[in-house]
Amino acid sequence: MVKQNNKFTLLAILGLVLAVTASAARLYDRVIAKLNDEVILASDLADVLREKQGILHVADPVASADKDSIKALLDRTLLLGIAKRNVSVVPENEIQDQVEAMVADVRSHYLSENEFLREVREQYGSLERFKQELARRATIDYRIARVIGMRFTITDADVARFEDECRQKGIQPESYHLRRIAVVINDETSAGRSHALARVAALLRTATEEHLQFAEAAKRYSEIPGEAAMGGDLGYISVEKLAPELRVALEKLSPGQVTPPLVTGNFACIFYLEGKRGARSLLYEKRFLESREALLKEHRRKANLLLYDRRLALKIPLEYQECLRESTAADRSARQIMRPSSETSASVGIPSGKRRGLLRRLLSPGNQQ
Repeated sequence: MVKQNNKFTLLAILGLVLAVTASAARLYDRVIAKLNDEVILASDLADVLREKQGILHVADPVASADKDSIKALLDRTLLLGIAKRNVSVVPENEIQDQVEAMVADVRSHYLSENEFLREVREQYGSLERFKQELARRATIDYRIARVIGMRFTITDADVARFEDECRQKGIQPESYHLRRIAVVINDETSAGRSHALARVAALLRTATEEHLQFAEAAKRYSEIPGEAAMGGDLGYISVEKLAPELRVALEKLSPGQVTPPLVTGNFACIFYLEGKRGARSLLYEKRFLESREALLKEHRRKANLLLYDRRLALKIPLEYQECLRESTAADRSARQIMRPSSETSASVGIPSGKRRGLLRRLLSPGNQQ
């Protein structure tokens, strides 16, 4: 199979951090801050920059960070500390299943097993190390999601009220997880659109004859490069954001079915319905985010933030300024402690845009740390 983008590597798929390679010199991290009992490393900030801004290589994370990035770093660190104290049991089997699913997804983007393993070794030294990094991140996400999820419950009556509120606002409480195969409409005439629609239909027939999964067909045939590399994955889209003709087509479908060929923008497309979320899932996400913010507000007031890099002082968001304290001589000496990057727990980031859904879908809905 010929890939649409042969340069699509592990970094592009998951925004993975650079680890020590066989030929690289030993890298060292440094402490830039401490929030309560949690030490914050320069690599932790670099991970946030990868997740929030899509910056894969950061020579100086502190210089590159803005207040929003620092807030995201402090919020996640604060939640992790709370989770460590309150969630001691982690379902190891579930975590390992998630890891294997993620590895299989990454592997599917390569032409061969040898190419995949070569890239893994270059970035992580070994497949086992790669899996360890994925497991570490999945464990953190589980703990944080669990400590937030314990703060609320959702009953059938809650869902009914939410549905009623949505109807009163003219909102349909549904969203669809979609993939698509798209071909460019080169001629904006009626004949040109008809030709493109016939072409995308023919591509799907060919994929069916070759027994390809829809995601594999999108990788092979779709003419939107970024989407093609991701198997045409569009993530979850709310009903309100869909074009009327697509909304009508999806209402008749069950997960696993496809729409007829449709024109959307400058493309002729066939959409695949991978999943649906109803009112309960949307209410869960709403409650999750509300509970997350309430938990953060409660603990920010009691937090103790110590900075080891003076440049951070001008970038601390308003929410954390009251918990700042000046470092003592003993504190300042602590920042000289250096940790080999192989011993630090570098996180597996998720780039912005459609790629975000890769890890999030492997966890329970609303797991946004």
